[in-house]
Amino acid sequence: MKTRRFRHFAFLFALVAGLVPLTPLRAAVPAWVERSNANATLLLDAIGTFSPEQVSGYGIRTHDGDVTDLHADLKARSVAARKKL
Repeated sequence: MKTRRFRHFAFLFALVAGLVPLTPLRAAVPAWVERSNANATLLLDAIGTFSPEQVSGYGIRTHDGDVTDLHADLKARSVAARKKL
């Protein structure tokens, strides 16, 4: 009898627990995080222009179809692109 009651209780608990969302509500993102994310996006895009495999390894998909740039003056062009930021 107790086992049957326990099974019913366990079933009801599982049913109710499945209806309640387990993820908390998201808090507002602070302004400094938004600025940091924007700055990181600019930098990673500049890196991805010359080394797309590196940023693809970080999980950024914007340069997945590209290959590493090994043309002449790679270092000078890379430094110039980063200075524009």
